[in-house]
Amino acid sequence: MGVYGDVANPCPVLADVYHLLGTESAHLNVTGTSGLAAKTSYILFLLTSIFQKLPQAPSAEDASVAAVIFNVKGSDLLFLDQPAERLEDVDKQIYAACGLEPKPFEKVEYRAPYLNEDRADVASKRTHDALSEPKGFCFGPEQVLQHIEVLINKDDVDAKADAILARLQKELKGGASSLGHLTDLLEQWLDEAEQHGASTVHGHHTATIRKVYNRLVNLPGRFGGLIADRGAGDPPLPEKFENGAVYVIDVAELDADQQEFVFAAVISDLRKRMEEGANAFGVRRLIVVVDELNKFAPSSGSETYTVRALRDIAARGRYQGLILFGAQQFRSRVDPQIIGNCANSAYGHILMEELASPIYSAYSKAVRERLANCHQGEVMFRHPHFSQPVFLRFPRPPVLKGEDGLSKFPPKRLDLEGRLIALCERHGVSPKETVDAMNQFLPEDREARDRAINAVITKIASHVKKNEAFDKSTLRRFLREEGQEPARDSYADAPLPKDPEDPFAEKTRR
Repeated sequence: MGVYGDVANPCPVLADVYHLLGTESAHLNVTGTSGLAAKTSYILFLLTSIFQKLPQAPSAEDASVAAVIFNVKGSDLLFLDQPAERLEDVDKQIYAACGLEPKPFEKVEYRAPYLNEDRADVASKRTHDALSEPKGFCFGPEQVLQHIEVLINKDDVDAKADAILARLQKELKGGASSLGHLTDLLEQWLDEAEQHGASTVHGHHTATIRKVYNRLVNLPGRFGGLIADRGAGDPPLPEKFENGAVYVIDVAELDADQQEFVFAAVISDLRKRMEEGANAFGVRRLIVVVDELNKFAPSSGSETYTVRALRDIAARGRYQGLILFGAQQFRSRVDPQIIGNCANSAYGHILMEELASPIYSAYSKAVRERLANCHQGEVMFRHPHFSQPVFLRFPRPPVLKGEDGLSKFPPKRLDLEGRLIALCERHGVSPKETVDAMNQFLPEDREARDRAINAVITKIASHVKKNEAFDKSTLRRFLREEGQEPARDSYADAPLPKDPEDPFAEKTRR
């Protein structure tokens, strides 16, 4: 968990794995001021310790572990497979005292949402050619309806709207395959009501139907590549987790609503698997790392599906091998049931205003003063086997820092031509065929060429969405249509009537 004592003679502090990762007790919560407490760094150090030490467990079954991490902000979690460039001697000394090697994680898989509906690129800064690119993901209509409370204004989801959404979910199970089919159904209901001059149709008030319709029809535009109009989508999690692997879900490029939707969908999936038993994960223990826990499970506010799922995981996850490592700036603002079920807690630097909260009243004034003056690399740790909290020191994580990683592996962005090539390749048209067609039909002028390619990408996405066949001939037709120069308007170049009293008169129309 870290080391105790002076710098010259660090003494390792150990924790009971059965109280950290179940089944006796489980879960960890880390609290501290943003930018001063190094919460993410401490969790990465603990994961390093777990992944290196757990294989030494007496039972092979107990030794299997994987982790799912949400990269909510910044880039510190984008280079977990790359070694740290700057580890001080004191850091190496702590690793040695703990019997650990300061090396990056050996198995890391990255997942990121598609940039847009053409699924040709992902919304992530981990796009350098020397790195493994994140696997794209998106969600289908079924997941959209399941978490509709996140996607639309929560105040709009009342009992009446819930009844309509339940009906739409039945339509999906009955054969509807896209959001378009569902909005078409709602539009049909509204037309029926208008024809009969009725305020209700199929047991639902037209105002409620129109409210749900307006929210659903705008979702693809608001959430871009995150939502697939049809089909099951591409899930962010694998069917089975690999032993010793870390799965990073990069949502840093998404806005708050989009992040909340991804989080709700992933937590829902994990909770569902938990109900099926530990074997559903493929490993004995799966650690879920969630930063900004107060954002997803606040102490005040409506009881959302996400909050209920996190409560359930905190209460019963230790029996099924689903372990929560949460972090936040303000512990007092996290749902108390989730905090109460975390057997382990770590506290870094905490502001005096937060320390004034009643949840810190159990600690003496001297402890609170020390928490207010904690340095980076220092935490107070509370564990079931400790008779009192212990102040520990921990090293910098053994992985490349985000800012160093972005400097060493600057992200690339596919230009429009690259996006079109990747999109066509996904649908069976080779890169050479795409390049040849572009060179044949598109103008050389950069601005006009980009404008035409952007229009072709939009056409292809719409074409595929309608389940219409797409091949080389379709691509060539689209390029030919968009690559043609617009006919010149003879009127546009006609000379203007001259005004003898206006010396600044334009000579041609603009």
